[in-house]
Amino acid sequence: MSPLGAYRTVDYHVAGEPFRIVVEGAPALPGATMGERRAAARTTDVLDAHRRFLAHEPRGHADMYGAYVYEGVEGTDFAAVFWHTEGYPPSCAHGTLALAAWAIESQRVPAPFDGEARVAIATPAGLARARVIMGGGRIAGIALESSVAHPVERGVRVALADRVLRVDLAFGGAVFAVVEARDAGVRIEPDGVRALVALGREVRRTLNERSAVVPDEADPRLSGVFGVTFVDPIGPRVDRTVTVFNDGWVDRSPCLPAVAARVSLLAADGLLGPRDRMRHECIVGASYWSTLLEVSPSGVVVDIVGSAHRTGEHVFAPAPGDPLAGGFLLRAGPPGPAVPTARL
Repeated sequence: MSPLGAYRTVDYHVAGEPFRIVVEGAPALPGATMGERRAAARTTDVLDAHRRFLAHEPRGHADMYGAYVYEGVEGTDFAAVFWHTEGYPPSCAHGTLALAAWAIESQRVPAPFDGEARVAIATPAGLARARVIMGGGRIAGIALESSVAHPVERGVRVALADRVLRVDLAFGGAVFAVVEARDAGVRIEPDGVRALVALGREVRRTLNERSAVVPDEADPRLSGVFGVTFVDPIGPRVDRTVTVFNDGWVDRSPCLPAVAARVSLLAADGLLGPRDRMRHECIVGASYWSTLLEVSPSGVVVDIVGSAHRTGEHVFAPAPGDPLAGGFLLRAGPPGPAVPTARL
């Protein structure tokens, strides 16, 4: 499958969210731009087989993310095409944090012993910039360019099968429905994931059937509610949070764009002001930190610092005669008897 006969990867988790970086063996994608390369990967089955091999089981899992790394263009340190188990997102916030960590730790990008390093990555969505904060020769935090966010609609009544929920809609790179977990009767704990997924699916589907939600300046392709973010305030300026997006995917991390959306709502309510700092704890216990930089009538500018940690290095290669070499994918359904589906 790979021109090298194998794929060499470096894997990270970003506050629990997985990311696999393919540093050798990535397919040669045709195209003059990163957008054209992404389009080629999406539309060519032979090229897409690489993604399925790396993202699907038994080497990956239903929520796997990753990227192919290529030489960059002038003004960038390298280029990347993102992928997950169902396709190729044009951008990926947590993936950019992982790539920035890899760039520093592999010494592809130099960094000071103390201070900050900048990493510039060419992606299908354009130039992604990360700021890597160094302390004592180690990475102390990673941030993307400051996020711009704003409320979209407040107090939206969502009529579900058994109740009516109140949600707030906010934009932080995509539109998120923010729900108070206690009001919704769910717990942001690992053993509560099935209930969170079921409710998140229902809320998102109901909102998107109602009408398309498009912030004025947003790309029309982002119309509709991308994710449902459940929040539980657990202390002064401390939230516990989880985001259910797409059709039941669970972000293990606090979800950077969802954090920006959440901060915009708190700022609109007067609960956060310029330079105020807040901790956002994820469902598995790691945290992002946000700082509100600027408030204006059009929204807020938020600086969000996360972390990325290497989990291992791998060499993946297809074994002769393996009937499952192409990969398969199982994803559990909502609470009740699970009916997994496989894609070979």
